[in-house]
Amino acid sequence: MRGVRRLQVAATRALRRPETLRGAVALATGRLQTRALSSGHSYRSVNALYDGQDYSRQVEKKFSELSGKEPWEPAVEHLQNIKESWLGPQPTLNELVREDVPLARSLFRNVLQRHYPKDMGMMYVLMIEGKDRHHFEWKAGNYDLARMIFSKASRISFDAELWTSWASMEMETKNLLEAKRLFKVILATDPSNAMAGLSMALWEVEAGHPDEAREQFLALLETHPNDVVLLQAYGVFEAKSQHVGLARNIFERAVSHPQATGQVWHAWAKAEFDAGLYKNALAVIDRAFRTFPTHKWLILLGAMAHFKLDDVYEARRAYRRLIDGGFFVEPSAYNSYAKMEEELGNEEFAMGLYVEVLEQHPDHLPSLMSLAILHKKRGHLRNARKVFENALKNLQHTGPALHAWGDFEEQYGDLENARELFDEATKQQPTSIASWRALARVNARLGNLEAARAVITMGSQHFPNDTPLLIELAKIEQRSRRFPAARAALEKALKLDPSEASIWNMRALLELPLDPERARILVENALAVVPEYEKTSWSILMCTYGRTFAALGDFQQAVAAFQRSFKLRPKNWETHLIYAESVLAPNEAWGEARKHLVAARKLLPRTDKRRASVTRKLHAVEAKEKQQLAAQDDEEHEDDDDHVDESS
Repeated sequence: MRGVRRLQVAATRALRRPETLRGAVALATGRLQTRALSSGHSYRSVNALYDGQDYSRQVEKKFSELSGKEPWEPAVEHLQNIKESWLGPQPTLNELVREDVPLARSLFRNVLQRHYPKDMGMMYVLMIEGKDRHHFEWKAGNYDLARMIFSKASRISFDAELWTSWASMEMETKNLLEAKRLFKVILATDPSNAMAGLSMALWEVEAGHPDEAREQFLALLETHPNDVVLLQAYGVFEAKSQHVGLARNIFERAVSHPQATGQVWHAWAKAEFDAGLYKNALAVIDRAFRTFPTHKWLILLGAMAHFKLDDVYEARRAYRRLIDGGFFVEPSAYNSYAKMEEELGNEEFAMGLYVEVLEQHPDHLPSLMSLAILHKKRGHLRNARKVFENALKNLQHTGPALHAWGDFEEQYGDLENARELFDEATKQQPTSIASWRALARVNARLGNLEAARAVITMGSQHFPNDTPLLIELAKIEQRSRRFPAARAALEKALKLDPSEASIWNMRALLELPLDPERARILVENALAVVPEYEKTSWSILMCTYGRTFAALGDFQQAVAAFQRSFKLRPKNWETHLIYAESVLAPNEAWGEARKHLVAARKLLPRTDKRRASVTRKLHAVEAKEKQQLAAQDDEEHEDDDDHVDESS
């Protein structure tokens, strides 16, 4: 069971969460203690680190008992040299992998590979243990070296877990065709392999085949009805498919399992959070804390939910609990905390957090982008670019960082720079569909339409499902006012994925300014095939439905459609904006329009650049409302004067 849990974590980001709180290495401990003393915050003693290691051992031992497998360990004499520098009294190889990556890598290359050259247990720890904890060749971006190690190990003997890990790495790098080939090798050898079956379901999700994925999940649940990892994965899938009610039932079943971990609770809380149900997320987290009071991913998600509910005190308290806790701090915790402080206007403090996390994790792309944007907002474009330049010097696998820099240049810098960066990113990571879409988009914005179309064609060769590329092509053609070509691209995409609400919505919006009646029919066709449990999709489609009625002059039907949209998803800022512009403004209902624009602005984060546009529209509506009120006052005064004249 442990092997299934660990390997499927690698297959999807939604399941990739550490199970234990890791103790920090000595250097990190000193840095945390120094920072805590200087800032007046309390800190954990070194004994807390021993406690953390003991907890890790207990969890590891428990999973070994459940799965019937013991973690592979070398002979004691091969660990003698590390005992002197180790914080705990009895170091293990698995702890070393978690706590001190350079020392672990040195031990593997200089000692273990000499003494255990064909030991599958050693190979497994080298590739899997290191990977799960963001270490070693896989997560360091050394994919070619990782493939070489996988290939070498696979020739020693067939091991399903090893092959599943290899395929999971290929899926993580978006090399979907190779991942599918590897999974099929496993299933051809062992058709009843649950790990490979679950991995194939996740592959279908990644490839954009939700119906096939659901069939795979249901088939697996028939043969493995009590597999907690399978239940968790299926719950995450249904939640992402907007079937929140069903996902909630699946998670309830999963957390009642005796082997349910904090990761399962986190997946449930994250599903509620992503659906905008922040109070529900906190309720799930409160239940989880009864069993897992120190689970750092639950603490982090709780902080984010508190901030969404405007409870800054509790949010800040949770973030400080994470950072001052004395254990290893995930970069996402720093980044989330910094984003909150930046949104609250504490830019200096936020910048300090971004710098701190990048000193420890130079490859953390969200923090790279956030720090660069903050520099640009302060008018320091050169400093922003320096952030990316410094990061590239320290990274071996530069594809994601190049793509992030390209995103920054596209939004805030120079389009030609963005084109060059995206072009290099597609060479570094040819299986990243986002890089191909971005390169095509920037070429189109530069006026190179033929180059943009050529990029779409080249990119489609790397993916089993080119629906995202067809959507990008449709956007490019629509911006160029080549409506027949845009229509053809969307029709082709709908043939590949006929129940995808976003494609139907784009198709209707394409027709809206040209033929509102045809757009209305398209929305009705979409509502007939998109499942009703996809509340977000239905809310967006009802918003477009209201726009079609407004364009046709039927404002009564338009209001009804928008009210249905608000009922499904009341916190979508775009719906408030569109309702104000398409229905209320044409009918000069300036007071109601003002209320909806205020709601739209409030729902947008303070750092969102679209907020300025909403604010301008709000000021224009407020001016119209004042004029309307003034005109009404004048009419009332005229009526009063008429009454005076009549009485006299």
